[in-house]
Amino acid sequence: MSQMRSGTTPPPRYVIAAAPRRTPGSVPFVEEAPSTPQEPLPEKLAYSLTSAAKALDVSLSTIRRAIDAGEIRSTKLGRRRVIPAQALEEFLAPKSN
Repeated sequence: MSQMRSGTTPPPRYVIAAAPRRTPGSVPFVEEAPSTPQEPLPEKLAYSLTSAAKALDVSLSTIRRAIDAGEIRSTKLGRRRVIPAQALEEFLAPKSN
C-alpha cells in the first residue's frame, strides 16, 4: 500500500451525483404522430417446440408426442428442432375419415 501523509484524505474514486428531479409540470408534452396503417408483421416460417406449444396452447410433451407419432412434421436445424408453420396448419386442419 502507498503511504499517505497523516491528515489527508484520499481522492474519491468516483462521485455519484443525484439525478435532477422533475415535477409533473416540467415533463414536456409530446404529441403522438397520426396513426398510419402499418403492414402486418410477417408470419414465422418455423416455430421452436416451445413456441409451437404456446401457439397451440398445449404442453411441450404433447408437441413431442405428436412429432414422435408423425402427426406433426418437424426438421432439425443444427442441434435445434423446429416445426414449419405449414406443418402446424396441416396438423390443425380437419382430418377426413
